[in-house]
Amino acid sequence: MTPQPSVSKLSEAFALRRVAVMQTALESSAQGSDAWNRLLAELGLAVPAAKVREQLALRQPLKKGALPVEVRHVLERLQTITRKTLSDAAVGDETSAAFEKTLEHFVEEDMTLYLKAVRPAASPKSIFATAKATTKKYGDMNTKAVVEIVRCKSCGAARPEGTDLRVCDFCGGNFF
Repeated sequence: MTPQPSVSKLSEAFALRRVAVMQTALESSAQGSDAWNRLLAELGLAVPAAKVREQLALRQPLKKGALPVEVRHVLERLQTITRKTLSDAAVGDETSAAFEKTLEHFVEEDMTLYLKAVRPAASPKSIFATAKATTKKYGDMNTKAVVEIVRCKSCGAARPEGTDLRVCDFCGGNFF
């Protein structure tokens, strides 16, 4: 029987793997890279076709990095693998509970940081264009909105019209 890793060693290995995943994702492009594709394969995730990646990249511009939906899948797989290893260690101390809490929230935390890093910075030109487009006109003041756009809680992408998606195609976050 092989000895089980301690929670502190598991936590250290997880932290290093987490940083490596984010670094590899940021160094990749929306079309992927050899290192990113190797990471996907290593974790047992399918490498998306170039055409699928291209369509997803057109939805929202990225200044760098792998597609957010792929990053979310990698982080979720890392979470699953680490949870299984932690449960196999079967340690019920405070360190184990604290590490479990970290595992519970790290995907959303890392996705928030990743989305901030890969989105292009807002320029004054885009800020004023958005303000002009969204400002209500005088005649619109007394009418109620007939259509409401459903947006992703994580990245803000609009749900495609005519679909019943519950999960965002762009980042993998939930719409509701």
